[in-house]
Amino acid sequence: MLDPLEVHLLDFPNIVIKGSELQLPFQACLKIEKFGDLILKATEPQMVLFNIYDDWLKSISSYTAFSRFILILRALHVNNEKAKMLLKPDKTIVTEPHHIWPSLTDDQWRKVEKALSDLILSDYAKKNNVNTSALTQSEIRDIILGAEITPPSQQRQQIAEIEKQ
Repeated sequence: MLDPLEVHLLDFPNIVIKGSELQLPFQACLKIEKFGDLILKATEPQMVLFNIYDDWLKSISSYTAFSRFILILRALHVNNEKAKMLLKPDKTIVTEPHHIWPSLTDDQWRKVEKALSDLILSDYAKKNNVNTSALTQSEIRDIILGAEITPPSQQRQQIAEIEKQ
C-alpha cells in the first residue's frame, strides 16, 4: 500500500512515510456504502478525492478525528451490520450528499464512539475468552488500533510463573 502513496508524495520531500506494526483495517473502507457504490458503478479507472473526516475538524482535533475514523473502520471490520446500525441508530439521522458519515452532533458522536468501542471489545473478549472489565486502558487502545497483544489472562499467568521462579 505504501508504493502508490510514495509515488504521489515525490513532490513533497519533507513528508516521510514509515511502516507500522498496527493492523489498521483499511479494507473496511470498501464496506462503506458510498465507496462501494462508486466501485460498483465504475466503468474505468478514475482518481477520486474524499475528505474522510467530513467536517469533524471544525469541532474536534485531528487526533480525535483520526481515532474516530480508526474506531469506525475497526468496528466495520469486526461486525459490518452492527457497526452500520450504530452509526445510523434511527431514520432521522441523515448523511449529507457531500459527506461519508452520518451528520451527528458531538454528543451523539460520543455515544456512537462508546458503542463502537464496546462492539470491538466484546468481539475481542469473545474470541480470546477474557472479560472486558479485566482490560487496561492501554490494552483497550491497542485492541482498537490493531496492535498485536497477548490476551490478559495468558499475560498475567506468565507474570505469575516468573514470580514463582
